[in-house]
Amino acid sequence: MTSHVGNASWNTIDAIGLCISRDLIFRATSTEHDIYARGFFARQVLVVADTYHLVADLGGTNVRFALVQEGKAVPEHVEKFANNNYDSFEEAAQDYLAKVDALQPDKACIAVAAPIHGEPINLTNYGWQLSAPALCRQLGLREVVFVNDYQALALALPDLKSSDRVQIGNHGCGVKHGTRLVIGPGTGLGVCGLVRAGEHNLPVSGEGGHISFAARTVQEVELMQAVAGESSVVSAEWLLNGKGLERLYNGLAAISGRQAVSISAREISQQALAGNLACVEALNLYCRFLGRVAGDYALIFGATGGVYLGGGILRRFPEFLAASPFRSEFDDKGVMGDYARAIPTFLITARHKTLWGACAWLRQGA
Repeated sequence: MTSHVGNASWNTIDAIGLCISRDLIFRATSTEHDIYARGFFARQVLVVADTYHLVADLGGTNVRFALVQEGKAVPEHVEKFANNNYDSFEEAAQDYLAKVDALQPDKACIAVAAPIHGEPINLTNYGWQLSAPALCRQLGLREVVFVNDYQALALALPDLKSSDRVQIGNHGCGVKHGTRLVIGPGTGLGVCGLVRAGEHNLPVSGEGGHISFAARTVQEVELMQAVAGESSVVSAEWLLNGKGLERLYNGLAAISGRQAVSISAREISQQALAGNLACVEALNLYCRFLGRVAGDYALIFGATGGVYLGGGILRRFPEFLAASPFRSEFDDKGVMGDYARAIPTFLITARHKTLWGACAWLRQGA
């Protein structure tokens, strides 16, 4: 039995081989006709949609992988892996591809929590090093593109639906096609603008998380001295990343004469939601400082299209964030107060949007 797909001729043996070799759509059993029909369907899938790409979101703690079909926007087969379970990124990627039993990806877009200035790429908060030639060789890829993780997240902003975000404060919708900004605490503190240029969206990134934090009061100066530790600079990231809430909690204890206890950031936020006064104080201060820093970045970028808050930390306490001093501190910009108050702020509640941004990067060829 022979069939034609496009200009290609193939027979039952092709169908059996395709079914058995990839086990792509069905397991090849039963009659010759059944095998042929299944193989033909699989062949059709390969002809129409056989090009997939690997996308990844690599942070200092975890890496998330997904596959995306050529030209599509939605990542598939999302999986998360802990960095400390692997000796290298390549090893984690190989484990992912084996787990999902995927077709061989053609290209990869890796969103990395690190500055992208040539290769090798050194992950900022973890000891991995990446290079495109090594990844191509070890994973059988034709091409590898590295982007900053917040560049990728910024590219996902235009595709956000109303169900993917909640507004913090009631400040309108922002200027259509105005510059947007995304900022988010995690293992580090990511910052990126998104500028509209003709028909394209261009991410503008840097290392904004490492700017020096500006204390405003005598108490804040004392607090900065308490949390500085061995660091010569108290940066925005030092106060607002995953460990920042712990530093603020312990710093407040130090300047008030309270005994510091060993407690994680997750426990502080949980106990704050339960009404623990010391934890409420620390989390309120965290939100206040986040609002101050986000407002500063909004002025720097001219983010009239809105400021978006990303990262998994803030999703733990959206109602607390909305009721906190975050927005009032964001607006407190002196002569530029009216400008700041016109900028809407949103919390991204949907997961895996950095992967969506990596897909957008591949589509746009940014």
